[in-house]
This record gives sequence, structure tokens and C-alpha cells, in this order.
Amino acid sequence: MYRRTLRLYAQKSDRHKRAFVTMCREDPVYFFIAWAFLYEPRPMIGPNGREKSKIIPFIPWAHQIPVIQAIHANLGHEDIGVEKSRGEGMSWIIVLMAVWYWLFKPLSAVGLVSRNENAVDNPDDPDSMLWKFDRELEWLPKWLSGIKGVDYKRDLSRHLVKNLRND
Repeated sequence: MYRRTLRLYAQKSDRHKRAFVTMCREDPVYFFIAWAFLYEPRPMIGPNGREKSKIIPFIPWAHQIPVIQAIHANLGHEDIGVEKSRGEGMSWIIVLMAVWYWLFKPLSAVGLVSRNENAVDNPDDPDSMLWKFDRELEWLPKWLSGIKGVDYKRDLSRHLVKNLRND
């Protein structure tokens, strides 16, 4: 309901949209809480006994917030090493931080690295980091993410997503 209310409020005026962009630019945790989604492949059953949607809001757990803040404080200044385990959301946190920089920090260049090329960029694999990046841009409101082919371009051969609005 919170996100639905934000989207409805944003639709009322460009001033509201600009205010949300400013809030997101100033605080990646707010961006995650208010606007980010993720794909959860594991089955989730709702109280009605039906399977829930696999696209769910990214609402950080309390222990994820300091991780997001540490990445924000250190990215571009020093290397960040993270031990991770399945189901803790680290892949999504990394991808969402890349999306955040891509959206709000002009001239940012963020490289994503994994065990092999397909783990980084396979448009058909939800485990691929750039699959997640692409989906996030689709799930965000267009006034925030932009329109593919107009505001940004995706080059599969170079494993590149270029933001044409902020270079």
C-alpha cells in the first residue's frame, strides 16, 4: 500500500516526481524501501493458500541497511569484500546499488563481476546480474528509470547499460 500511495502521489505532478528523485538521490536506503523490487524464485504461499507474486518489494532487513550504507560510503573509494550466503539478498543489494549509481550519479561507471560472463550478463537467466539490472529498470516507474531506447540503451554485446540522461 505504501508504494502504491507513493506512485499515485507522484502521478499528481512533476513537482512530486522531482521531490521523490531528490529523496532517492540523497539516500539509497530510501530508494530501496520506496521504489526497488526483486525477483524471488522460491515459492511463497499467501494466507489464502495461493502462490504469491515472484516480483516483490525490496524491503531491507535491519541487518541489510548497514551493508547498503557501507557500500554507499565506500564504493569508488576502496574495495569492498563481502561474504555472502544464499537467501540474504546480497546479489540484489549489489545490483540495486549499481542501479542507484546509474540513476543518480552522473558519469558513474560501475562494473559487475561474477564467476563467469553468463553469471554477469545473460538476458534469459534471472540469476544473472544484468538480468536483475534490466528487470529493475522495467519495474521502476518510467519517470524514474527512463524509457529504453530513449533515455538509456542496452548493449548486450558489450554488456553495457548506458544512461543517456546523465552519461
